[in-house]
Amino acid sequence: MLLHDKIWVIKNEFDNNTIELANKLGISNITAGLLTNRGIDTFDKAVSFLETDRNHLNTSLLSKDINNCDWIEENPNIQELKIDMELTIKDIGFDLIDEIKKLGSFGYNNPKPLFCYRKIRLLSVNFFGDKNQHIKLEVEDEGRILDCIGFNLGKANETLSRGEEIDIAFSLGINSFKGIETIQLYLIDIRRRCEEGYKASSLVHAYYWSFPNLFNNCQYKEMEFSLDNVVDLRNIKNRAKYVIENIELSSNNLILVNTIEGLIDLSLFLWDINKFDIIESISFNFSKNDNYDNIIIVNPILNKLDFEKYENIYIYDVPVIKEEIDFLINYGEKVHCLYNKNDIKILREFLKNTIPNRDDLAEIYIYLKQFSDTNEMSYENMINDLSNMNFAKLRFSLYILSELKLIVYDHTKEKVAVELLPPPEEKIDIAATELYKRVTGVIKDFKNYSKVIF
Repeated sequence: MLLHDKIWVIKNEFDNNTIELANKLGISNITAGLLTNRGIDTFDKAVSFLETDRNHLNTSLLSKDINNCDWIEENPNIQELKIDMELTIKDIGFDLIDEIKKLGSFGYNNPKPLFCYRKIRLLSVNFFGDKNQHIKLEVEDEGRILDCIGFNLGKANETLSRGEEIDIAFSLGINSFKGIETIQLYLIDIRRRCEEGYKASSLVHAYYWSFPNLFNNCQYKEMEFSLDNVVDLRNIKNRAKYVIENIELSSNNLILVNTIEGLIDLSLFLWDINKFDIIESISFNFSKNDNYDNIIIVNPILNKLDFEKYENIYIYDVPVIKEEIDFLINYGEKVHCLYNKNDIKILREFLKNTIPNRDDLAEIYIYLKQFSDTNEMSYENMINDLSNMNFAKLRFSLYILSELKLIVYDHTKEKVAVELLPPPEEKIDIAATELYKRVTGVIKDFKNYSKVIF
C-alpha cells in the first residue's frame, strides 16, 4: 500500500533530554535535536564537539550519525529517507542556519541536517537544465514565500501544478545574488498530497473501487443535527497528529476516512512516524479484520459496522452523505469531529468528475461492442483505453448501463465480464436511473450540507 517511492522517517518530538541540552547550551531545540540525533546527547559531548577546531573534528562523536540512529528500524525492502525533524514556517530563518553552521563541516560521518515541511502551498513551478531535469519552486505558508531548488527532481515532478499542497524534504542554505542574501531550500524529495500524484497506488485504487459502494448500500434517516455531545474539533489544523496522539492513550479506536485527500494525508503521516501496524489495519467500506486495536475504514458503509465496541470514533473528514453525520453523532462523546470546510469542496469535485454523463456512457457502450466476443476485460485496460476515465466512474457507468438494461455484467476487483443486451425501443433517460439521481442529488445538496454541519 506504499503511496510514495520513499518512506520519510522523521524524529518528530523533542524529548526532555534534548530540551535540557538546548537550555544548557543556549541553542534552539532544533539544533539540540540535530546533535542528539547524531549521538551527541550530553552537555560534555556537545561542548567538546562545538569547541573542536573545524580542521580536527572529533569524529568519534559523529560515529552515530543520522543514518545509524536507534530510532530507525531498518527495512531492506523499503527505501527510507531519514529526516532529522519537521519544521514550521516560524522555524526557518537565518538564526537557524547560523546555528547549523556550528555543526559543520558536513560529510559522510556528519551528514547535513535534513528537514521536512508538510502541506505547504505551491505558488510557482519552473524547470531548467538541458532536459528540464532540475526544478525551481516557490512555496508559501502563512503569507511567507520560500525559494526552493531541486536538482534532478524535474522529471519525477513534471505534473506539479500551482496551488496544490505538497510535502518537501530539504536542507537549508543561503543564496547570494547581487549582494542580497536569501534563504534557499535545497530539495531532496517532493511528495504530493493529491490523488494525481498517486494514481498507481494500491490505496488510491482501492479508494476508487470502494467509493461507488456507498450509493448502493446505505440508507439513513435524517435527524436533528447537533454537536453538543461530541468532541468538536472541526477545522483542526493537524488532524492526523491529533488522531495518532490520542489513539496511543486508548484502545479500540475507529478512524473513518471519506475523501481521497484524507486517505493520502493520514497514510503519509503514518508512514512518517513508522506506524506500519495502523497502516496494515486500513480497510475499505467495512472492517475485514478485527484483530487491531486501531482500525481505519475508508468509505465506510455505516450500517455494516458495530460502533458499540469502539472506545473512540474519529470522523476524520466530511462523510459523503449528510445523514451519515447525523447517524454518527448519535454516539455522543466517543465521537471526535475533525472535518473541515475544504472537505466539502473536495467531495463535490470528486463526485462531479466521477458521475458519468451521456457522452461517457456512449463511449463505454461503443467500446464494449468492440469487445463483445471477449469473455473478460481488465478494468485497468479499459481505463487506459477510454478518455477521461477513472475506476469509480467506470464502475458507476457499468451500474447505470445495467440499470438501463443495456448490459448485464459480473466483475471482480480486476476484471469485468459484460454481455450486451438488445437496446430498448424507447428513448434512454440517464437522469431517470436511481443511481444517477442519488449521486446528482448529493452533489446538489452540498451547499445546504455545508450550512448544516458548519
